[in-house]
Amino acid sequence: MNAKDIENGNFGLLEPMTQTRACLLLARMYEHLGNRDQSIEAARIGLKHVGRGGGPKVALQDLLKRLGQPA
Repeated sequence: MNAKDIENGNFGLLEPMTQTRACLLLARMYEHLGNRDQSIEAARIGLKHVGRGGGPKVALQDLLKRLGQPA
């Protein structure tokens, strides 16, 4: 599973989550596993789908900063 799957509506086991939270989970997982590119992609897709939830937005922006990317 990757962030593109989430963006396309294929949540799999993450179906109870919003797109933003599912992408945040994937981004954190990929960061932990050392897969920088997939972590960045998941964070960027998550930010595209942020609604009014401030917590996930801040967490995604912090993750991108840790990876040396502009938020």
